Order: sequence, then C-alpha cells, then structure tokens
Amino acid sequence: MDSLNLTPPHSGKTPILPAVSVPKSPGLAFLLSLFVPGLGQFYCGQKRRAMWTFLFFTAGLGLVVWLASSSDDEGTTLLGIGLRTSLVLYVFSFLDAFFTAREMSDGTHVLLQYNPRVAAVLNLLTRGFGYWYLDEKKKGVLLFFCVGAAGRIAMTSHNTAVSGPLSVFVEIALAVMALDAYRMAELKNSKWLEAQPTTHAPMPEPTLKPTIPLALASLLALGYAVLVFIGVAMPEEKSMDQTESAITQIDHDSLYSNKKYGVALRVPQGWTLAKGEQEQFAKAETLGGACSLVFTRVAGVPFITTRFLPAELLKAIQKEQPGSRLVETKRSSIGRKAATDIVYSVVVHGIEIRQTYAYIQQGFWINLLIITVSEPARTSCEPELKAIRDGVVIP
Repeated sequence: MDSLNLTPPHSGKTPILPAVSVPKSPGLAFLLSLFVPGLGQFYCGQKRRAMWTFLFFTAGLGLVVWLASSSDDEGTTLLGIGLRTSLVLYVFSFLDAFFTAREMSDGTHVLLQYNPRVAAVLNLLTRGFGYWYLDEKKKGVLLFFCVGAAGRIAMTSHNTAVSGPLSVFVEIALAVMALDAYRMAELKNSKWLEAQPTTHAPMPEPTLKPTIPLALASLLALGYAVLVFIGVAMPEEKSMDQTESAITQIDHDSLYSNKKYGVALRVPQGWTLAKGEQEQFAKAETLGGACSLVFTRVAGVPFITTRFLPAELLKAIQKEQPGSRLVETKRSSIGRKAATDIVYSVVVHGIEIRQTYAYIQQGFWINLLIITVSEPARTSCEPELKAIRDGVVIP
C-alpha cells in the first residue's frame, strides 16, 4: 500500500541524492485521516495510497452497514470481514498519515526503501502479502497458506472446542506477522539509510507527539480484541437437548424438567404441557390456545443485547404481525429472580392480543418466557400465569 505498490521505490545501488524537504504538519495529517480515512495521506501527497485506503475502508464499512441485520451464517462471516477491514484501515490511515508527515518534514520520506505501516497492514489484511512487499516471497506464500488453512477450519468447524481456539490463533498469528513485517521493514530501511552518503535536516519540533495516535490505535486494537473474545465465547444457538428432560404429574399439575440445563416449568390443571421444538425447552397452553407460554433461551451479548432487545423484537414481530406496537418495558420476576418484561400488542380481527417477553440474562444466555394472551382470556389467565412464572426454575 505504499501507493499500494509491491515494488520498493529504491532497489538499485545508485546513491540517492538529497531531496528537498517538504514539511508537513503531523498533527494536521493525523486529524484529517481521523475524520476521513485517507485524507491525511492525500494531504501528504500520497494520492494513490489515500485513494485505495479510502475505497477499501468505505467498502468494508458499507458491508458492515448492509449486513448489520443479517442473521444467517454467511452474512455474519461477511460482517466480521467488513468490520475487521474497516477498523484496520481506519487505524492504518491516521497512523500512516501522522508518520508520513514526520518523514516528509525531516526529509527521510524519499530515502525510505519500504513503508513499515504498509508492510504491517498488508499482512493483517491478506495473511502474508506484506512479505511479498518486502521481497520475502517464500515466507509470504508459506504463511499465507498455513494461516489461511487454519482460518478456513475455524470458520467451517461446528465443534466450538476447535473453532474457538483456532480463531484466536489466527488473530494472534496475523498480529505477530504484522509486527514482524514492520520490524523487517524498519531493519531494511535502517541498513539502506546507513549505506547512503546523504544527510538530511533535523526534524522540526512536532506539533503532536506520537503518544496520542499510538494510544488511540492501541485503544481501538483493544476494542477489537474484546470483540474477538466475545465472538469466540458466544455460545452457539442450537436445538435443545431433550434426552434428560421429562414431563411428570405432581398432584394435579404438570411438570417439565430438564436435568442437563437445570430448568423446570410447572403448569396447573387445565393446561397442556409439551416439550418444545428446536431452541425451546417447553410450551404450554390453555383455553384452546387463547393463553399460551413458551419457555426458551437464546444467545446474547451481555450489556448489549438487552439494551436493543425491545426494538429488535418489535421488528421481528412486525414481520409476522404488521401493526404490532411496543406497549411497555417493566421490571418483573421469574422464579423469584429479577427479570424484565417487554410487552407488545396487536389487534387481530378486532381482538387485542398481548405478547410478553419476560427475560433474565445470565452471561451469554437470555432465559425467556414468551407469553401470549388474547384480551377475552386475560382475566382468567393472569393469576395462573403469575403462579407459573413464580414456579419456574432457572439455575
């Protein structure tokens, strides 16, 4: 990405004559790329590098926006690629602009054989092209296929014990490759400069210390590491294992229990109780379905999922039942534990139907009761629903 040219600018043995220094403000270059990725490089005269940085950043960000609401596996994978690309190029943009301006100010810019930031970002985004840029093609090819194979296995494996550690390994490998490419470029540049019979003017006092751009880059890198951890730690949503579940009769009540998950649901006489389907633990209903309940759980990110849950659920409900509206969000309880109720309402054939999503979030899991009640049955159902909720067992 040094003008996204994989051929180093100076590869011959002819000494390089001193170039006229064109001072640039590192602080201004940093701020320009901070607000518009690529603009700082453009200010420094690196127009091709600026153009490619901006285009690929915009493409990655556009992919994120486009697939933000996608729930299928392919959409999730592409979303991750877009997020990673846009974040890496954003950090590259303001760091490269800052240090390029410094190099232009002290006259070393035209003397450098390689751009260390370009080498690093190429390795981060392409699994080894940074080595091609540094004329280390054998190393680049070997790591490209090795890291690529590990990444492919991590993406396709359905075994979390394999995919999780492999995903972390790939991220660590790419970070190490980026640092290695940066180190190699710096070493090659140092040897090259030592061999040149040239001098350059001392760099003027910078208006902005490197600490600020580097600290911001570190903060964004830490944020990305947290996202990777969340992605690896997130449990897979799959069908409930009902092999250790049973429905038994206690007095006149029906009891669903599942020893594997440590959950139980008890309903009174007059209710029909059955094991759930796919991601459901159990489901129950009475009065011919006018009053029903589903006991389930879904995966969710702590402190994020619950904040956006009311609006996200409303979108999903409105697809099935246009005209649905959010009635209220309130504190409640499930099995004597603090919970939250999100209540929606829709009118079907002149009858109001209320659907309550009562949930408790524990780590990456959201334990959920979905209660549906039509208005005519509301008076007779509510006392029984309260007893059912109080009797739910959640570990």
